[in-house]
Amino acid sequence: MDFGCYGAELSLWLKGRPTRVYATTRKLKVEQNNKVDDDATIVLDYPDATSVIEASWDWPYGKELVEVFGPKGSLTAHHDSLLYRSANAHGPNIPPDGESVTLDPLPKETSNPITYFVDCIRNNKPIEDPVSAQLNVQVLEILDAARESARTGKPQELR
Repeated sequence: MDFGCYGAELSLWLKGRPTRVYATTRKLKVEQNNKVDDDATIVLDYPDATSVIEASWDWPYGKELVEVFGPKGSLTAHHDSLLYRSANAHGPNIPPDGESVTLDPLPKETSNPITYFVDCIRNNKPIEDPVSAQLNVQVLEILDAARESARTGKPQELR
């Protein structure tokens, strides 16, 4: 439940609520006597897209990576960088992950979640995505459906 939440939140924020959830889980670190799965693949179906969430505590290092693909190209977000690759980019001189995208720094009041919450409270502003309660309740709905899908081996429709 813990390690799938980030991908579910980003998918909801970018694409909205999926129509169906399918998941598989497994325990890969069998030498540890944990009684929980440590690896999951969660697939979110949308009418016009698919989101694949690969979450694991078994990897030898953290990836902290989001990749978004569309008809015009892709964006790859690492912890501290954003790369864009055009669908038309081909050839030996093209960086495999794309060209660096420069973003303006966030305003101080939205630079981290705690500062954002304090600013919203002090200035009587609504708390918006991706940290809104509504979005995060939907994250739990996806994770519940993923857990049930992994248990039954069947996709779960979201209503």
